[in-house]
Amino acid sequence: GLQVIGQFVIAISAVGMIGVPLWQLWKFFTVPGRLHQVKLPRVIASAVTVALLAVGFFFIPLPRRVLTSVIVRPDQADQIYVAVPGLIEEVFVQPGDKVTAGQPLARLSNSDAEFRLSRAVGEQAQQRLDLQNLHRRETNDPSVSEAIPTARAALDGVERQLAELQLDQQRLRLTAERDGVVLPAPEAEQKDPAGLSAWSGTPFDPSNRGAHLSTGTLFCSIGDPDQMMATLVF
Repeated sequence: GLQVIGQFVIAISAVGMIGVPLWQLWKFFTVPGRLHQVKLPRVIASAVTVALLAVGFFFIPLPRRVLTSVIVRPDQADQIYVAVPGLIEEVFVQPGDKVTAGQPLARLSNSDAEFRLSRAVGEQAQQRLDLQNLHRRETNDPSVSEAIPTARAALDGVERQLAELQLDQQRLRLTAERDGVVLPAPEAEQKDPAGLSAWSGTPFDPSNRGAHLSTGTLFCSIGDPDQMMATLVF
């Protein structure tokens, strides 16, 4: 918010450097007879010198340096993030390895997700059995037909939940989305909400087997190590 002060200082400096000399020059030439005392070659030489200085000042770029931090990242690379939290069970690749699209990178485990999946499988089996029993009873008791839509809706809900849980199980297996080279994520330090499995470094470090990776953790990048992008941090 101090732009006005800076502009005021620049204006004062411009007046002192340009305005005052021009004013004195004009006063010099307004005195009768002074114009005849001026030597024309010197005036031309002075004018050319001033013009060259002005051109150099306004059009020649001056060197400027700013010291700042820089973050170097792979350019146009795919970042592999953890979608479902879990413990590192297996790592199938190492930084620098070439991979193809669909190739497994690592496998995580989540006991809570596995429990919810097995429970959903049991609920699906039970709901299907209940629906089958209602259909059998419907032939002898037409009033049972009123409960069939409710039972079918309950089965549909369980199957949707089961599909989501199965998708979570698939997401625990990290795979490459494109051909390229495995590039490690920047070293980090993380602790799970329970504070039980703190880790530091990268998920590729052998000491981090069994470490907990939370949702959104960058596992690695898949790209070209010869194509990097630098971001300046001001």
